[in-house]
Amino acid sequence: MDVANEIDHSFWRYLRTTVKKNKNVYLLAETWNIGLPWINGDQFDGVMNYVLYDLILEYFVLQKITLQDFTDKLKKLFFTYPDHTWPAMFNCLDSHDTPRLLTLANHNVAIFKISYLFLFLCPGSPSIYYGDEIGLDGDNDPLCRKCMIWDKEKWNFELLTFLKKIIDLRKEHPILGNDGNLIIIDNKNILIFYKQKDNTKYLIVINNTNKTQDLDITTLTNKTTDLITNKTLNNKLKILPYSCYIF
Repeated sequence: MDVANEIDHSFWRYLRTTVKKNKNVYLLAETWNIGLPWINGDQFDGVMNYVLYDLILEYFVLQKITLQDFTDKLKKLFFTYPDHTWPAMFNCLDSHDTPRLLTLANHNVAIFKISYLFLFLCPGSPSIYYGDEIGLDGDNDPLCRKCMIWDKEKWNFELLTFLKKIIDLRKEHPILGNDGNLIIIDNKNILIFYKQKDNTKYLIVINNTNKTQDLDITTLTNKTTDLITNKTLNNKLKILPYSCYIF
């Protein structure tokens, strides 16, 4: 529901009771800040997670904050919402109210890809705004709402293939999605974290810098096959700028 924060909570409680009498539909609230007051179980199932959106943009795309600031703010956000609310969170990287991701990234496809990868590895329900998958760009409204491109000769198939891949990975490996906890590993230059449940864990490595970074993963994992490319790699990695791996 649009501008949920501008309507009294009593109305949303009435709406939920009325709507869910006949069908258990997903009720989503548009909020731009922390949405805890709307997801206590009596109003909405989830909110548009613009706080996570801001964090991802500030670190990956706009590069306004350091890696340390990003991980500190991310941990704070994860602890702000109760665990049971996260699967229904609407996670997005652009919308009808924001510039498109590809435009904000100055058409840097690599930055676009690592931003979406991180989104898909977060708890919640990842959203792809129509056209992102084929390289649709656009600045602020109304340019972010322009028509879908149906001419396949104008599509960016690199983006389409990548997004299909990470969708498949999240389906095939549920721990990469809502079934796994995200555990950050301290590192000065590279974003490194696990997605883990019980004794099963995946190592994720993302280089959000313009320099090649060296990383020895020997002590971090015994896996050497990257799930994104299906290539078997050496334990001592040379991680190219704006690249990512899942082991």
